[in-house]
Amino acid sequence: MQLSGRHCFLLLVFFTSFLVHTGTAQQLRYAFKNYTPNDGLPSSEVHKVLQDAQHYMWFATDHGVCRYNGYEFKTFNLADNSILGLYEDYKKRIWAWSFSGRLFVFEDGKFEEYKWSAKVSNAIRPGVINALFLDSTNSLYISSTGPNAYVVTEKGDMKDLISIQNRIQYNSFSTNPGSFFSYVRFYPRKFNSGPLPNLNTNIEISVGNKEIKISIPHHYKPELFRAKQFSNGTILFVSDEFSTWIYKDGSYDFQKNQYRIYDVEEIDDVFYFATEKGLMIKDKSGNSIGEYFRDKHITSVSKDYENGLWFTSLLDGVFYLNSVHVKHLARNGDILNRRINALHTLSDSSLLAGTFDGYVIRALPDKFIEETKMLTKPVYSLYVRGTETSSVFVGGPLYKNENWLEKKAGRGISYIQLSGLSNIIEMDNVLYLGANDNVSRIVLKDTASFRKALSNNASDLRISNEKFRAAKIFFTHKKEFLIGNLLGLWKFANGKLSLYDSTKVLLKSRITDIAEYKNQALVLGTRGKGLVLQSVDTFVQLTEDQGLVSNNIRRIFIDGNTIWLATNKGISILNLLSLKPFKYTVRNVNVQDGLLSNEVNDIVRNGGKIIVATNAGISYLDIGYFNTRKSKSLPFYLTGIKLNGLDVDLDGLKNMGFRKRNLSVNYEALKYTSSGKLSYRYRLDGYDSTWFYTNDLQLQFNPMPYGKYELQIQAKDELEEWTNSLSIIRIPVICRSPFWATAWFWVTAFAFILALLILAFRKRIQVIRKRQNEDKELQKRIAESEQLALKSQMNPHFIFNSLNSIQQYVIDRDVKGANSFISGFSKLMRQTLDFSSKDKITVAEEIAYLKNYLELERMRMESKFDFTITVDTILPASELYLPPLMLQPYVENALRHGVRYLRDKSGHIHLSFIERDEILECIIEDNGIGRDKAAKLKAVNPIEYQSRGMSLTAERVELLNRSASRLITITVKDLTNEAGEPCGTSVSVKFPV
Repeated sequence: MQLSGRHCFLLLVFFTSFLVHTGTAQQLRYAFKNYTPNDGLPSSEVHKVLQDAQHYMWFATDHGVCRYNGYEFKTFNLADNSILGLYEDYKKRIWAWSFSGRLFVFEDGKFEEYKWSAKVSNAIRPGVINALFLDSTNSLYISSTGPNAYVVTEKGDMKDLISIQNRIQYNSFSTNPGSFFSYVRFYPRKFNSGPLPNLNTNIEISVGNKEIKISIPHHYKPELFRAKQFSNGTILFVSDEFSTWIYKDGSYDFQKNQYRIYDVEEIDDVFYFATEKGLMIKDKSGNSIGEYFRDKHITSVSKDYENGLWFTSLLDGVFYLNSVHVKHLARNGDILNRRINALHTLSDSSLLAGTFDGYVIRALPDKFIEETKMLTKPVYSLYVRGTETSSVFVGGPLYKNENWLEKKAGRGISYIQLSGLSNIIEMDNVLYLGANDNVSRIVLKDTASFRKALSNNASDLRISNEKFRAAKIFFTHKKEFLIGNLLGLWKFANGKLSLYDSTKVLLKSRITDIAEYKNQALVLGTRGKGLVLQSVDTFVQLTEDQGLVSNNIRRIFIDGNTIWLATNKGISILNLLSLKPFKYTVRNVNVQDGLLSNEVNDIVRNGGKIIVATNAGISYLDIGYFNTRKSKSLPFYLTGIKLNGLDVDLDGLKNMGFRKRNLSVNYEALKYTSSGKLSYRYRLDGYDSTWFYTNDLQLQFNPMPYGKYELQIQAKDELEEWTNSLSIIRIPVICRSPFWATAWFWVTAFAFILALLILAFRKRIQVIRKRQNEDKELQKRIAESEQLALKSQMNPHFIFNSLNSIQQYVIDRDVKGANSFISGFSKLMRQTLDFSSKDKITVAEEIAYLKNYLELERMRMESKFDFTITVDTILPASELYLPPLMLQPYVENALRHGVRYLRDKSGHIHLSFIERDEILECIIEDNGIGRDKAAKLKAVNPIEYQSRGMSLTAERVELLNRSASRLITITVKDLTNEAGEPCGTSVSVKFPV
């Protein structure tokens, strides 16, 4: 850029005409946020703004220095709080100077007074500091009004940089790209030493290895002088009264200022001038773009890392502009604060806007034309037939149903109003009007027929007799007629309404808008279900989980490959990269990007601008900026680390002991557009891969786990996805384990425990072996007991009597009887030998054995008794089991001690087998003389052989019960008659089934 004389003339006109400009010619305005003491500023008198190397914003006020991190102001009270200026040196230290000339330096989180502050203050009095610069030798350069200019060495030696000569010269040398340190090198006098001679002002500027020298035919006063270089190399040298534009070739343009210029900033070839009469904005050609804060004293301007602009004022605090790429429709200089429901652009580039309070506004970007009150309100839709702007359809709310109304407006426009009109589309010279109970159809031939159709009753124009709500109507490129409403997406064909696709539940959701992407995919906005895209090969739902700013889509605007979505939480900009496979990117825009409100109702395009209707007005967005904007890494810093309550640095986390593991970490990310609405998450990578989410600015670990890992803390903006966030802090952590948690301790402990386990194992083996020996002994005893029981069952007395009986059969020559007896006896012997080798036999086998035994005894005793056997079981006797040869001793006892001694009646033995509740009960009951009488007879007539069958059986049962969870029980009961006399004995043996 080179500003010619013409451009400087425009600049001059700009400054001189500042007061006479009004807002009527500039209808697109920026919206600024004003920070005052109500927001945490220490004072409304702010002299300087500075963004430091870490992107914090600093403000110099008459009540101290404050720093802003995006959501709170932190004030630093100094020994002298009337602060006029701020400077950051190459060491990233912040310098502040007061009205009295005292200097303070911010380092390690606090301000300390500069060690040579008193020297400086005394030297520059009664002037005030203009600028500072610290060089690589730590020598401090100071310039002030007066004029004064000194350099102070690190040791405190001061050198006056001004020579008193009969000429005026300003020297400037580059300190950073775009910044200069400027001071007076030659001056004819200092304070109050008489009038200045009418001298030229010489300016020498050093830019790298290049020297620029010019001579101005006017005296530059030593107040506010400074130099600044812009992106094209042009340098602006400005003082109290004059401004000089110096070009790269050494030429220059000079002008006298109408008002004092305190500061200037450049963004995208646009210049922002802070003056004593407000903010002035000009483009690179010198044309006025805007004027703000009229008659307010703006003292400085600074650009932050997001390209937001900060303006300080002498009486009104700080003003902030979050984006220069968003402007808003205004009227008479004031932003139009109205709820806008619908937008439509006309062929003359003017904009129509329908308002909630029942007006249609017509405006151009630089001119507010008119607003017309409608007879129906609110205004929800607008439609114009092609280039025919003389007739504008205005739709009202769907819950009303009134007749057509027409209202003439200025500039030849007629507004045709219909309450209950959602939207209008045209197909094949036919208008279709969506309403609350149907769709009206108007065939158009010419203007006359059109107005004639409008004069008819709208109900006569319905496409069908059935009633249905047409919240949104749309024709696809295939001329499919689609209707969206509360109940989903419908299609109208052959006079009938049917669901578009009954197989997809999602298409039965509330449809708020319908569009088509390049004749390839249907695009549907829903209430609560996000966005739906359907094509032949694709059916996709996008919601907040996929990056949209909201699931409630109000309007869809398709611009090439980009789909703009108006929602209740802002705008989502969807860039489709491919439909198959489905690939896309999404960016979100809301109030932090410059919108007046997050509630967006409509979107249209006009040239290079996207126009947005919100609940708080109309915004114009630079489409190129928002289409190409990329995510930036947020400035993200640790603000403090404490270990057991004491401050430590990062190295202190690499050698944490087990006694000091209570850690607190403070941090903050900077984003001024979001006003602190940031989210954070953290994890201990290497210890646990799980992310934990928080909105706090402090993490506490009480205590930290042992080990070597990395504490990761990530930050993101509320509209950003975690996967896109580049802002992360990584802190290596080594937490030493106590001796009881070290590897050598656990190896030793493991060896010790292993030894104990081996000893315990060996002891256990000994116990097991002992138990096994005991079990073997037990089994041996059981076997011996069983053998004894077997021997007792086949006692010599029974065998002797059986042989005698056989002998008697022989003597009596009863061969048949002898054969029968011998056969039964041999069978009994075989059964005994067979059963003795088994653990269990069936009840059927036991009954057969006892029956054979009783038959032999009956033959031997010449039928002096009889017996019966009954079975009452659930399962067959062949499927029930019991220990073998367990009942024979009790049957033998019933014979020998019960029925044997009966004289007056025959003996009887009854055997019962009963199964109940998983118990098999075996009962041996006789009608003998009873146990008491049998004992007396036994004493008088002792038996040659004393049977031990019952005692051996009892011992056997005891041994079996030791290793069983359910026990065998034996119950012996004496039976008596009605007179109480003994009449037999009953033995019950119960086996678990």
